[in-house]
Order: sequence, then structure tokens, then C-alpha cells
Amino acid sequence: MLHPAFITGLGKFLLDKAKGYAMESLEAILKKAVNLNITLFIENMFPQAHFLSQPHEFQPVFDAFPEVRLTLDVGHANLGGGKNRSSEFIRLHGYRIGHVHANDNFGKEDAHLPIGAGLSISKGL
Repeated sequence: MLHPAFITGLGKFLLDKAKGYAMESLEAILKKAVNLNITLFIENMFPQAHFLSQPHEFQPVFDAFPEVRLTLDVGHANLGGGKNRSSEFIRLHGYRIGHVHANDNFGKEDAHLPIGAGLSISKGL
């Protein structure tokens, strides 16, 4: 399992280029994983990562790398305001989910609270 990308610095201003580098890195890591007979899981990130925090962002990755699976982090899906996106991840990519990080937060920081201690449940998870 890995955090697939965290775009910082000037990368935020060159998102397409930064995402391209992330995909190249993922390809290289996946080649090693396949050679070692390891299944690669990528985790949904938090919005500040600028890549792979929204459910729709995963489809091009899954199209390019059919072997990759998803680690759904419920807490990450709750960050950035609005409704928790876990149900959308499940709806779009449920067949790819092979690991779940179940934790809660108040929508502002990745607090790793017990489920029900934050706002995920009240926001419609």
C-alpha cells in the first residue's frame, strides 16, 4: 500500500506535469511489485495532495494499471468540506477496494479518530 502522490511547491502550478511524474513513478513501482508477486494498493489522498483525493481521479490510473487496487481511507474521504466521499469511492471503485482504513475526523485534518467520534457519520457516510 502506498500514498501515490503528494504535489507540493511549484508542482501545484504545473499539475499536469506533476501528475505525469506521479504516473511514471507508479508505473516503475508497479513493475517491481509485479516482479515480486506483490499486489499494489494505492490510497485515496487528502485534498492538499492535489491528486487522487477525488473518486473520479482514480479511473485513469485504473485504466492504465489494471493490476492496481484501492485502499479506501474513510478519514481522507471526509476531508475538504462537504459530504464524505467514501460512498462515491465504493460506488465507482468498490470492485477495486482490497483494504480499508476506518477512521474519523472533523473534516479539517487527518485526526485518525475512532469511527463516530468525528463528523463522517453525521455527514452521510
